[in-house]
This record gives sequence, structure tokens and C-alpha cells, in this order.
Amino acid sequence: MNKPKQIIPEPLEMLKTVREQVTGVEALPTEEHQPEKLKVDPELAQKMQTQGQRQLEALNREIKDIAKQRLLKDLQERINQGEEINLAGLSDLTSEEREVLMTQMQAVKTRQQMASGPMPLVQPASKPDRKFAGEGLGAKRMQTHVEKLLPSSG
Repeated sequence: MNKPKQIIPEPLEMLKTVREQVTGVEALPTEEHQPEKLKVDPELAQKMQTQGQRQLEALNREIKDIAKQRLLKDLQERINQGEEINLAGLSDLTSEEREVLMTQMQAVKTRQQMASGPMPLVQPASKPDRKFAGEGLGAKRMQTHVEKLLPSSG
């Protein structure tokens, strides 16, 4: 633990000169050295203000759209869970969105009815018998049955 004796007695002196060594500036800039504040033209200020208002209106519209999307998503989840919702009281929705939600409610109702009620047995469709494909043809074949002789092998 041998520390040099030069550093220990003068740490504050070294800290005072660090800024000068790093930046190369000896003193803080005064008000005379600071650049003048930019003067804004009244037309430019008005233009910036109207642009700011337009951006604010656009952001407000976007917030309303997001709230509407959340409402639709929430309503669809509630409908899928089987809850019945009165859509006439919701003035925020367009007629198309109401129609979509109504058809979704109807689809959920039919799905629940199918799940709750017994499924009717469906008879498998069978192909008609070849002998009786057409009633007229089958009857003629039955009447005109002829034995065919097979040639002898040999």
C-alpha cells in the first residue's frame, strides 16, 4: 500500500483543472457568447400553430378509433361467451358493425342449440343396386336372361 505522496495532498487542485484539460475552455461562456434567440416570423408561427392543431385532431381521431376497436373486440368476446347484448343502445357503432355483431350472435345461438339438442341420425346415402338401376331395364334383364356357353378349354 505504497501510495505516492504527490497525489494525496492535492486531489482538489487536480479536479479544478480537469475541465480545462478535457475541454480546452478556461471559463464558462457568458451571455455575450451565447447565440441570440431565433426570432420567429408571425406567418411561420401561425403555420406551425395550424399544423399542431391538425396533428392534435388526427391524434384525437386515432384515440377514438382505438377505443372503438376495443369496444368491438370486447363485444365479440362477450357474444362468443353466449351473452346476449342489446346493440340498439350503442350509438358508437356503424350499421355494418351492428350487422356483423348480429350475425355473430345468431351463429352463437345456432351453435348452442346444436350442442344442446340431440343430433339427428343421418342415413348414409347408398348407391342404387345395379340390377335394378332403372326399373324398366332391370325387369327386362330378368325376363331375357340367357345362358352363355363358355368355350371349352383345351
